[in-house]
Amino acid sequence: MNPIINAVRYYSKRAREKWAAIFRATFHFDEHTKILDLGSENGSMINSVLAGSKVRPKNVYITDIDAKLIAEGQRKFGYDPVLVDEPDRLPFEDGLFDVVFCSSFIEHITVS
Repeated sequence: MNPIINAVRYYSKRAREKWAAIFRATFHFDEHTKILDLGSENGSMINSVLAGSKVRPKNVYITDIDAKLIAEGQRKFGYDPVLVDEPDRLPFEDGLFDVVFCSSFIEHITVS
């Protein structure tokens, strides 16, 4: 494989690992922590961030506009999938979540 691609993948992986460690150190996670992952796709990113934590999969809600991706996340990780349409409000009561995780999603938000 191309050495430049290998180098980019290596440094990208290390950066994600460092970022995940900072995230885990910033927030308190236990078996009762409720997490909302906005724009989660299949939940792989939050899964890697939570690796080794005590957070229960049933307390992680993955949201996306793609039903297939969140269904995959439910099968793979046991997360609670929530399908949202772009113009809709999120179907959660205020204060339900301890942490809202938003990776590679915020740039898709529009104000109308």
